[in-house]
Amino acid sequence: ICMLYFMFIISQYYSISRFDGSSSVDMQVTGQVGDFIGGVVGTVWAFSTVIFLYVSLKIQGNEIIEQNIRWEKQRIEDIYFKLIDNYNSITFVQPPGERARPLLNLTISMKEVLMRKNSIEEYKQASKDEIFFPYQDGAVWRISKSLLFIVKFLYQSGREEVLISHLEATLPVYEKSLLFYYLLAKLYNFNGLPREKYLKSGLVQDADISYDVLRAFAPDLFEPLNPADQ
Repeated sequence: ICMLYFMFIISQYYSISRFDGSSSVDMQVTGQVGDFIGGVVGTVWAFSTVIFLYVSLKIQGNEIIEQNIRWEKQRIEDIYFKLIDNYNSITFVQPPGERARPLLNLTISMKEVLMRKNSIEEYKQASKDEIFFPYQDGAVWRISKSLLFIVKFLYQSGREEVLISHLEATLPVYEKSLLFYYLLAKLYNFNGLPREKYLKSGLVQDADISYDVLRAFAPDLFEPLNPADQ
């Protein structure tokens, strides 16, 4: 635009003819015009090159950032599914190779025991007595510990929204219950596990846990009952 405007001005007000009245061209004058055009074009081109270089580097930087984000997401997903594979491979020595039936029976028993208790301390003591002593091979402890590690990893990974939903959808009800009982027995020491998010997630809401136990354990997360509901 600047060059077109300059050429228009030259055509209107600037003459490259000699002043002696002849029609010949004054080469010295044309040289001045050429020098001016060359200087302007060179400067504009150099400036535009810097702008294009900056834009190119900016685009490349954004692509690298997006690529790193995608790579990090993929890395977290790979770790998560490897942890799930290792977690699912834990079985009991006695009965050999079993997993579902003993855990299901244990969580049902835990629920029945806890429903007969009256305080948070009794809940915790019952959890300790009921979970950690019946099985000599420690499978319950290893399963509970591994599951807690997976949940903590997801909450700290930045991918919790997607992967926690996957875990909620695939984890059996009795294993969700087992995680809650494990935390109960460990005095609810989260160590990086967000308490409110966990208690409001499907990891708890979908578990087979007595409402009275859950409410006694986390009263701040429950609205007071209306008189009509009591």
